[in-house]
Amino acid sequence: YKSALEFLTNENFHGPQGSQLAQARDDLAAICWGNAAQASLGGGDHMAAVVFATSAIKLVPHNPKFYFRRAKAYRHLSMFTEARQDITLAQECIGEAGSPMDQEAVRVEFDEINEDEARVQATSATTGGNNSTGSVNISHESI
Repeated sequence: YKSALEFLTNENFHGPQGSQLAQARDDLAAICWGNAAQASLGGGDHMAAVVFATSAIKLVPHNPKFYFRRAKAYRHLSMFTEARQDITLAQECIGEAGSPMDQEAVRVEFDEINEDEARVQATSATTGGNNSTGSVNISHESI
């Protein structure tokens, strides 16, 4: 993905804003960022997954996969508010016309977010620790 993204973000590959070339470039780059997010999730690098999914969303904000992947990464980082926001956005992108499989995946992710948050809160209550999470400022430059 890194090589493809280096090519797609090269100054020589930019067409005029709004052109078919620019749109095709952005679509392809978004797919690469989204796939990099999925690969990062699989490799356990959840912060990188957030960064990569965010980069994909900036280019193609209507793809539910990108929000879904970022929600999963946020969940693994115990950033439950952000995870819920993204899974809600994924659900909005899918809409009522979405496949039953997509709708079930959203429901399962909501359940997993709730279960993980309850687990973190229970651990915090029993250990007396503060497991609260805050927002994290991220960018793909930080990876």
